[in-house]
Amino acid sequence: MNRLNKWIIAAVGTLSLTVLTGKWTPAAVFSPQTGHYYDFVEADLSWQEAKEAAELLSFQGLQGYLVTITSQEEQDFIVANLASPSIDNYHGSWIGASDQTVEGTWQWVTGPEAGTVFWQNSTPIGYHNFLSSEPNNYPHVVAGEDYAIMLANAQWADTTERTPLGRSAGFIIEYGGLESSEPEQQAVPEPSAVTALLLFGALTGVKPCLDRVLRRFS
Repeated sequence: MNRLNKWIIAAVGTLSLTVLTGKWTPAAVFSPQTGHYYDFVEADLSWQEAKEAAELLSFQGLQGYLVTITSQEEQDFIVANLASPSIDNYHGSWIGASDQTVEGTWQWVTGPEAGTVFWQNSTPIGYHNFLSSEPNNYPHVVAGEDYAIMLANAQWADTTERTPLGRSAGFIIEYGGLESSEPEQQAVPEPSAVTALLLFGALTGVKPCLDRVLRRFS
């Protein structure tokens, strides 16, 4: 398992995440079945924040993205080789599936499988590992449940962009199928860079967003 030790991620604008401080060391495991690498990152992020964070990272020249699980073999490998990616059934790990575009049409929205539909109108049309009662777009949730999460029992559920009790255990990254166009995200910015970035946030009106995310990691 790859653990974030005081890894602070702050939103800059609405579409990017920047690693501000802390140390992150890739510890991805290789699957001979898929030819891809997998890693678990422990961090309390929303689904969108996790997606953007995963896409900032690369490993051995391969672009990272929220995992897309397209077979039982791939699911079994992840469960067997990554330390438990869930605290309980309310604090799971984000994966790269969503029905945010069309309610009831679940598709992979990350990685090389982006756009691949695997569940439509309560009917599976591809591999899935949803609980028998999921996805249910729980009717009492006003925002709707549009994002997939892997629970403590390794099965999937749909939930809101931020999990019901306000936390996620983390997210699962997959590396493979996409070449990285950026240097690997392993360097830690100097304090001066952090100060400059925070100043940039204040000047551009995103400081409240920065403060909100920073508090989450304090």
